[in-house]
Amino acid sequence: MSTARYRVYREHKLVTYMLSDYQRTVGKADFRDNKVVADIKKQLDGIISLMKGHAEHEDKRIHQFLRDRSDVSHMHIEEDHKSHDQLFSDLTKQLDSIESSSDSDQRENLGYHFYLAVRRFEGENLLHLHEEETVIMPALQALYTDAELRTIDAPNYEEMTAEQMVHMFKALFQHFNPQDRRAFLTDIQYLQPTKFIQAWKGIEGDIKEEERNELISLLHINVNDTDYQAVKPADQNLRYAWEAGEGEAIQTTYEKDSKKNLQSKLTFLNTASQSSSTSNAPAMDQSPTRRIP
Repeated sequence: MSTARYRVYREHKLVTYMLSDYQRTVGKADFRDNKVVADIKKQLDGIISLMKGHAEHEDKRIHQFLRDRSDVSHMHIEEDHKSHDQLFSDLTKQLDSIESSSDSDQRENLGYHFYLAVRRFEGENLLHLHEEETVIMPALQALYTDAELRTIDAPNYEEMTAEQMVHMFKALFQHFNPQDRRAFLTDIQYLQPTKFIQAWKGIEGDIKEEERNELISLLHINVNDTDYQAVKPADQNLRYAWEAGEGEAIQTTYEKDSKKNLQSKLTFLNTASQSSSTSNAPAMDQSPTRRIP
């Protein structure tokens, strides 16, 4: 029997990938080209949206569990989150300066310093994520049972649609190992069985056959059941801000929603905060939106 404790922060695998990929993109960019700079800026907007939603969820939901037990181990992390706002503003201003310059040499120099700033943030963020997983997570585990920890993100599944779940799977699963995917699916099946069936039909084709068959067995998914066959696959026409292609204008839920709904709509990443592969845990929520013509 597994002794692994319930844990959150699985979504960090996506966050790490996004920042690493952006840093490499910036490193190869020719900042003398206005089109390239505009694309770099658009990608930064997506990164900012992702990071703000991620921090919002952690501060308001995960850290609330610590505050409820008078634990202060999260304070440094929240200070980091606050400092990100200034950093994002500085990065945006650096790109504005590059766009406004007509001197090629100056643009190249400014671009280099922008790259250094992005690279530094990536490195600092890795340490930030490490602290969350090696300080915050053990603190939560010491204060709560696994069953209690599973309630951190349960309300988000209640609000998510099957369509949002499918797209969330597609965004996260490519960065997960089989155990992550199994834990993630197990939690959704346990908390939202009806939505799970529809979401599973929207994602099963993206999972390799051997792993898919194992999941069907472990999760007792009866693909021959009449009710299962009658379920219509979820609509998958959803996009996140950081997935915007060239020339696309995708308005994120972060931009549209009121402050009241911000947390529930921007915590997609934290749905990846799942238990070990043997647990039945909740996840988080996200802010996918439909394509804007």
